[in-house]
Amino acid sequence: GNALGSVAAPEVPTDSLESGGWVQRDESQETVFEESYGPLTLEAKSHTLVYGNQALRSEIREKTLGRVDGQMAMFAATRIQFSPNLADLPGDIATETIIDQTESAARSQFVSQMEDAGLADVRQTDTGTLAVDTGEDARLTTYEATFAVDEVSFPVTDEQSVALPESSITVAGDLAVWKHGESVLVAGGAYPAENVDQTVTEDLSEAISVTVDIDLGLEPSRYRENVRSLLKAVE
Repeated sequence: GNALGSVAAPEVPTDSLESGGWVQRDESQETVFEESYGPLTLEAKSHTLVYGNQALRSEIREKTLGRVDGQMAMFAATRIQFSPNLADLPGDIATETIIDQTESAARSQFVSQMEDAGLADVRQTDTGTLAVDTGEDARLTTYEATFAVDEVSFPVTDEQSVALPESSITVAGDLAVWKHGESVLVAGGAYPAENVDQTVTEDLSEAISVTVDIDLGLEPSRYRENVRSLLKAVE
């Protein structure tokens, strides 16, 4: 079970991550699967880096006066290697079947990573392909999830406040899987898929009404472009 040894970390676009406010939150190595094919045992091991967008989290916390604090954007990259190498497998063991199994494991891991970031109701929405910088077409799976926002209360007097009801923010997720050289690379990211723009009016008395407008200024298209560029750059 230890024949493969340690797997090198995936190469990620460090400068882009740092300039975009991404901070590494976790690093792990694990056995993805170990399968027997007759007398042959195939082992797959991974090395994963996980990031959260601390800049976006701080921006939202500041705009909501500390009432909303959570990780709405995450990014992860994984390198998976095999023993024996995929190129050395006997002809009756299809490489595509192994990659299918690897992709299935990657999808399960990505859903767990989104849930670990505090996202709920993670669901797959589509599949396709994505051209990546290493020259291959990655298998792309897209997801949606929700970031729950508890009731938010803003005081207007010592005794009275205006409350915004419980709500949720839709979060999109992208997962890319592709074979490159002797490895399978996996890259996934999640980001807010909608802005929050709400207006609440509350009567404090017969003569006084208070209106609270909240516009977080979230930019889904920009976040999507940033996450896709990070996915493509993994090696």
